Amino acid sequence: MVSFLCFCRSSAAVTPFEPLTAEAVREWAVNFDNLLNSKRGQKEFLSYLKKEHSECNFLFWQSVEKLKAESNQGTVKEMVHTIYHDFLAAEAVMQININATNQGIAREALGNPTPHAFDPVQQEIYGLMKRDSYGRYIRSDSYKELLASFEPEGTNSVTN
Repeated sequence: MVSFLCFCRSSAAVTPFEPLTAEAVREWAVNFDNLLNSKRGQKEFLSYLKKEHSECNFLFWQSVEKLKAESNQGTVKEMVHTIYHDFLAAEAVMQININATNQGIAREALGNPTPHAFDPVQQEIYGLMKRDSYGRYIRSDSYKELLASFEPEGTNSVTN
């Protein structure tokens, strides 16, 4: 079976990043969706999460986003099984913590693999990241240093 993590990471090389500006970085702090809607924002957020050893939820979220964009049923079936085994199975290497209802939905997805099979699970993970990881990132030195890198030397307008 093909590792979904390799698939996930290889796609980043194909997608060019938008130019990074101070305004774009500031927009990430306005709301979580601004960060997630930016390929560069996702890259910076993932880099931060890896330093914190808490990237599993985000990698799951990214994997489900890729699944939702897939139309080939054979590929969808393979992706559903890979996502389940990578993130949701009891023996998953990058197991995410979800509620019992969503555990049942995840198991059912194996029997009915569709591009939206994990939507409720993804919503739960989105909420967890928004309430926890996102706030930590916006308050982190990583974010502050990135934003400060756009400021002229000698000024210090970062206030997060």
